Amino acid sequence: MLALYAAYGARVARTRRGVPCGCAGERTPMTGWVAGRAAAFAALALAGALWGLPGDPTRYEIVTIVAAGLGFAVILWTLPLAMTEERSPAV
Repeated sequence: MLALYAAYGARVARTRRGVPCGCAGERTPMTGWVAGRAAAFAALALAGALWGLPGDPTRYEIVTIVAAGLGFAVILWTLPLAMTEERSPAV
């Protein structure tokens, strides 16, 4: 699914400028960055699927996985807005 979104994002970014991607509920335009991010996630998902599940994760590993997942979720939620926010020059 991520690979299809990456292909769709790349096509839209090339052919239709200014179309919103719907990232984080904002009107962030579809760019090559959105398509590249989806392609990177597709590659990571494929690598995880090929690697397989761990045998029996420890509590430390579970806490690390949950913390990393929450951290990445926050970053991905705020990244599109941070990339389009206009900044005034430092005075």
